[in-house]
Amino acid sequence: MSGPTPAQAAAAINNLIRLGQVALFGGLTVYGVSHSIFNVEGGHRAVVFNRLVGIKDTVSVELDELMQPSPHPVRGRHLMALAACAQVYEEGTHLMVPWFERPIIYDVRAKPVNIQSASGSKDLQTVRRPISLRPPPALAAPMVTARVRR
Repeated sequence: MSGPTPAQAAAAINNLIRLGQVALFGGLTVYGVSHSIFNVEGGHRAVVFNRLVGIKDTVSVELDELMQPSPHPVRGRHLMALAACAQVYEEGTHLMVPWFERPIIYDVRAKPVNIQSASGSKDLQTVRRPISLRPPPALAAPMVTARVRR
């Protein structure tokens, strides 16, 4: 009994090379697909940071112009204008380009702030009342990230 013929050995080597190529291609495909999606959980929002252009914007607005002090006392409109220029991803699964982009996920759930308030009554007794405040989430969080990353 003799070993495999040279033709059988060459065919076996070619099969191993093809198997290695398929495994490499499959591994790269799985890696690319798994790193191309990100999930934003409920109560969170995300902003995508791109290595080439920074924070992805839906409207190209100069941030320095928006960050100037407001001439009127209403600063809420200013924050709304800031929040409108960054692309904020809602909860769900989203696509991104691997390595060039990465999500920055913010927790925007309303967290109560408990304050103890002490006041006096008519008969000079101190009355302590807990007050629970639920402030709205910060709308300018994506813009703070954009400003810091520059």
